[in-house]
Amino acid sequence: MIRDAFAVEYGGKQFFRADHKQLFPNGNTLYAAFVYAQFRGYFIGEALMAGSPEALDEAADSLGAVLFKEDQPDPKCVIGADEGPTRGVISGIISSRPGAGQSSSGIPLRVRVSSGVSQGLLLKRVQPDYPEAARQGRIEGTVTLKTMIDSNGDVEEVSVISGHPLLVPAAVEAVKQWKYKPYLLNGQPVRVETSVTVAFQLQPN
Repeated sequence: MIRDAFAVEYGGKQFFRADHKQLFPNGNTLYAAFVYAQFRGYFIGEALMAGSPEALDEAADSLGAVLFKEDQPDPKCVIGADEGPTRGVISGIISSRPGAGQSSSGIPLRVRVSSGVSQGLLLKRVQPDYPEAARQGRIEGTVTLKTMIDSNGDVEEVSVISGHPLLVPAAVEAVKQWKYKPYLLNGQPVRVETSVTVAFQLQPN
């Protein structure tokens, strides 16, 4: 840790940020910031990574564009609601997707969940093949992807959030083969949008 948790403000909300530095055997350094806030009784946050302290600060400052609506739960996606179609929803739902539609019972057909929740549903994880060009260039790092998982637990869509161009194709190809346990909302399987992170690290010689 290079800087213990300290208070910052983004979008009118108080966050706490802690900075870390990781050294790899090949001499590369990765800087990471963990930024969290309490909102509607839950902790929300983001893990940011960069190759320098300056780039890390720039990434963290981009959170200033975050907007928070009034602190009132949406009955369509509130976690653990006592009444209504979402009664007994599993903890970890971030939101129901606008325009995703609902089933005849009023349950959203698509929800967005945290990466922690989706990780707990993962049944099969395929490791990516390390791209030879990246290996020769001694390129390491992480690739962050947005994924859509269908009601059967298969990955149906993958899009790139961040990552080195030489590492992204291998990460996408691997994640497309991942298999999840279907996410149930009131006993009904629904499509899930989430984010996943694939790490590439060279083995020491």
